[in-house]
Amino acid sequence: IIWGIAPNLSKYLLGYYNAATYNLFTSLIAFLGMLAICANKLGKINLSYFKVAVPTGLFYSCAVILQKVGLDYTTPAKYAFLENFPILVVPILMYVFTRQKITPLKIISALLCLLGMFILCDVTPKTLLTLNKGDILCALSGIFYGVNIAGTAVYSKKLESSLYLLIQFFVHSVISLIYFLFLRESIEASSSFMPLFLLIA
Repeated sequence: IIWGIAPNLSKYLLGYYNAATYNLFTSLIAFLGMLAICANKLGKINLSYFKVAVPTGLFYSCAVILQKVGLDYTTPAKYAFLENFPILVVPILMYVFTRQKITPLKIISALLCLLGMFILCDVTPKTLLTLNKGDILCALSGIFYGVNIAGTAVYSKKLESSLYLLIQFFVHSVISLIYFLFLRESIEASSSFMPLFLLIA
């Protein structure tokens, strides 16, 4: 329910704040909230948390930035549809990371999920073929989310989830601050998704 409300709420807030400012505020709120929750557990953090949470946090941060910038140029419905590429990306990455076999049932399930999103978001083949910069960025965001999800699934099983998320949100806050201070104008003014993708990466 929260995930479904987010695109419309974000689109509304982007009418008042640019993507960099909005992203910085949300990342800091998430980090400070998790810091308050984990205040009594900080002594448990060790190097194994950073080895996993820093790389996945980088992918998560890139996904969120792409998502927020992309949403400014597209509709919440198309955003919601294109953002669901993890449905396809995660099974592939799970095979890459763990050699977990991609069964025909998983392929059919992933395609049915995409079809369901296609119908629910009222995205027609005609509108899907006329992708703009925002649509492409939202699709890229979904791919980055997929890497984050698969990496989390494979490498964070022995880690306490709240501390893992704390480090992820810290990484996201740092990247968001860098984006806000140094990359905002070049990213948001970019007319091509490839330079934007390279800047964020």
